[in-house]
Amino acid sequence: LLLGSMNGQKPSGGHLIVMSDGQENQAPYIRNVMDAVLENDIVITSISFGQAASKVLEDLARATGGSSFFASTNGTLTLMNAFTTIISNLVGPNNVKITTPIQVYSKEIYAKPGALFQDSVLVDQSVGDNSQFTFTWELREINVVLTSPSGTDYSSTSPEYEIFQQQKLIRITIAKAETGKWFYQVKDKAPNRRRAIRATGQSQSISITVSSSPKVENSSDNSIIGNGVVTIQVKLNKEKIAYPNPIVYVEVKLGHFAILNCSTIVKVTVPNLSKDYFFQARDDGAGADIVANDGIYSAYMTAFDGDGRYALLGTATTDANQSYVDADHIFGVGRRLNNRQGNITTNTSTGQREYLYAFSRIMSGPLLEVTNYQQGQDQLPPARIHDVTVMETISKNKSIILKWTATGNDMDKGTVKGYEIRYVSIDTGITTFRNNFTMGQIASFQPLHATSNATNAIYPRPSGSTEQVVVTLDDAELENAYAIGLIAYDDTMKSKVSNYVYATFQYVIQPFAIQVKIDHQHQGVIVITWKAPCSSCATGIACALMCTMQLSSDIYELAEGIMAGQIVADHQIIHRKAETVGSSSDILYQYTIKMTNYQYSSPYYFTVRGYDEYRYYSNSSNIAEIEFRKVKSPHTPAQYKICWVKSETGNIDANTRRCITISANLVQQRDKNFSLRYRFEELAYGETYQFYIRTIDVFFDMSSSSNVAKVNLYHLSQPTETAATILSHKEKRVSIGWKILLNDPSKTTNAITCMVAVSYQSSLANLSSILASKVIQVKNSGFRGYQAMSTSFQLRQSNTRYYAYVVCFDRDQLYTDASSPVQFSFEKIWITTPYNFNLMADSDKLTATLMWEMTKINPTTVSAPYYEIRYSYDALAFKQDFNLGKVVADSMMIKRETNTKEGKKTELRIVSLDKFENNQTFYMAVKSYSVQYQQETVSNYDMGILIRNMTNPPERSPFERRHIYTIIAILGSALLVVLIGIVRHFYLRKHQMIIP
Repeated sequence: LLLGSMNGQKPSGGHLIVMSDGQENQAPYIRNVMDAVLENDIVITSISFGQAASKVLEDLARATGGSSFFASTNGTLTLMNAFTTIISNLVGPNNVKITTPIQVYSKEIYAKPGALFQDSVLVDQSVGDNSQFTFTWELREINVVLTSPSGTDYSSTSPEYEIFQQQKLIRITIAKAETGKWFYQVKDKAPNRRRAIRATGQSQSISITVSSSPKVENSSDNSIIGNGVVTIQVKLNKEKIAYPNPIVYVEVKLGHFAILNCSTIVKVTVPNLSKDYFFQARDDGAGADIVANDGIYSAYMTAFDGDGRYALLGTATTDANQSYVDADHIFGVGRRLNNRQGNITTNTSTGQREYLYAFSRIMSGPLLEVTNYQQGQDQLPPARIHDVTVMETISKNKSIILKWTATGNDMDKGTVKGYEIRYVSIDTGITTFRNNFTMGQIASFQPLHATSNATNAIYPRPSGSTEQVVVTLDDAELENAYAIGLIAYDDTMKSKVSNYVYATFQYVIQPFAIQVKIDHQHQGVIVITWKAPCSSCATGIACALMCTMQLSSDIYELAEGIMAGQIVADHQIIHRKAETVGSSSDILYQYTIKMTNYQYSSPYYFTVRGYDEYRYYSNSSNIAEIEFRKVKSPHTPAQYKICWVKSETGNIDANTRRCITISANLVQQRDKNFSLRYRFEELAYGETYQFYIRTIDVFFDMSSSSNVAKVNLYHLSQPTETAATILSHKEKRVSIGWKILLNDPSKTTNAITCMVAVSYQSSLANLSSILASKVIQVKNSGFRGYQAMSTSFQLRQSNTRYYAYVVCFDRDQLYTDASSPVQFSFEKIWITTPYNFNLMADSDKLTATLMWEMTKINPTTVSAPYYEIRYSYDALAFKQDFNLGKVVADSMMIKRETNTKEGKKTELRIVSLDKFENNQTFYMAVKSYSVQYQQETVSNYDMGILIRNMTNPPERSPFERRHIYTIIAILGSALLVVLIGIVRHFYLRKHQMIIP
């Protein structure tokens, strides 16, 4: 390639694909041609076929600006995906042409002889030209039938159907493929001749890939999606990593627009040829994803099985009208800014958003090489948090409310143990704080809705959840700016410092002269007024632009905490207005509010806090008080009409309420109080209801409605946050944890015991499905809030899926509904596998020395209890079926030895070869097996031979015992012949003497 030319021109700018499965062993070597490659600007893309491929390939590709891919030797799918990706990238990912093949499908199946498989492939409206459906096989030929969405079949008799026997490949090329689902059937042919012994009963790998080019026709559609093609790219932050440091990016875009809300899955082919695994990438601005909704879906790669090369395959799929493009969301940028000040566009018109058709895209990722992986050690810290924001700043309490997305104990997977928040004044130590997080001062914090005795020891939420905490900066001062950061930590490691946020405690003009009056006693309508001197603010004092109204029935609670009491919601506000008061600069605010839950003869307290555009809050205003009082009906009541409605339905109206009318004779009167005991059959436990009463006199005149009374029918709080933690897969031990609400008399009575049940069914309708249960005593220390509890089980059954439930009881044996079932399962236990089996035959001693190693024991493996050694002279049949070999009996065993060093187990056996044939190659292998786990694994096969020359006896033949036996037999035979002769002689002489 380097020496050749075309029309007198050098191959400058060419692209060379180099694939290898081993080391360099023949000239020219890469080092010899590297200078010529770089001089001619040739880009080289490498494919490492198997783990044994030379690592120089990746260095060559990296030096020329090319990419490296990995193809597993376990099947052909990763190799086909790599080639399709390389061809797609030859024109550049940002320059999609009509000839660019776009991969839309990839699948690998394992088939036995005669098996039939079928599936469908989606060809969307943006592609369809030069569509190629490619099928490859490994051992036996296959038959393929492809059916179009309109019902046209393409089979071996169709001109579009091509078979390449040498490459073991079938390709069906459709020039103009219809939009829609294409269906295919693949049948594995059974071999009809015995010569194909290897392929008779063995499963084979069948790979299916589909690629299609963008349509040539120009679309008359002027929309964004009508003039573009969806493409994806799979990238890594580093292609050669020292574990741990892997982030996978799946870029999904249409032109320069980001595609949002699609499903992206990454498939990983691991180096040790164990089962592939999958994980999801996200575009939500949390975890590994830095910017939300920018079309770059990101994920940490946290599961590994050893050092070596990994192959990545990215898939982006969506249903119709699920994913969309938005003119305000640019690929790689996210939401665009609408002016120079950097304000983000908050309103998106329907014309800016266009929903996409259903599509599927496949793309191979670059080769990932991992080193320094250590199994069983926690090498993954919690991921850095980069979305910390300040929700509110409250100068009065020197507090701020922080919000962020929870991270995990292994990057963004799992749940961290806790958080540490520190702060520092910008004026005194921001540079030092940025360089050394521990130089900041530790801040105290508690959950946003925690009780007053909560501490920093909050229960972190699972990864991906939203954390909200109130942070108190004890020594903060007004008008000073502070930088705040946080880290997450698990048992052994800490995350990097989060993004820093800033807060300034400044004085905001507080409202004053608050007054409250009742406008309508029966309907709970009140009018709140207050003043704010916003137009006469002094320099350096912020004006309150907006206000928050709070109410409570406890005046001390309202005066104490920043989040105390109840916030008046927007839907409760009937009317609002603001006006300047006379000639003063004060502004009078007047709000008309309808209270939805209040009681007569009970005081209510109101206060108002103002806040500015940066959500800096003022101190609370003065406190105003009201009290609703009963108004008697003008006539003596004859009946009472009692109505109720579930609280979740909102306002009480004719469409949602239920009512009964009862006689006044049923009502008991004591002094001025009335009471009624009545059983409401239609009410249900676990629900909250609102009641009101109206009186009806003898003239059927009806009074106004009473106040609304809220009734909570919960007897016990249902257990929440049920979770299962596997303690041991081998012993089938699991820990079940949950939380129960205690010491909250306004909502629940206290549970004294909880029963935990484990079932193999997803509901407790059938009690016979319960496999194990325990009753746990609740230890109530007086803490008001949710108390964590747990217990453990050791299960014996072999079910692969279990469900755990929790039910709690109070002292009167009233019980809660069962908690939501938590599902768990134990991983399958595998026995250790023999490998590196080595056979050394000694022709002189007629013995064979066998050595092999066993895989290490981990949480999901146990040591194999038994071994079986077999041998055979038929290598092909023996390797196909280990049980066809002959067993090496115990009588043939001369020596057994087992050595264990640093967790590595080595087995040694010496066996006799007395009964083996001379000058015949024999094959041996060892099988480890377990009757308990019903498993068996076979090592690699090795061969040996007994070399014995029968035509030329050895120069020295040792005199062995068997030679003595031969000589004795010969002498005995000769002696017997002599004795017979003597007896016959005397017999004849005696006979002659008697005859005359």
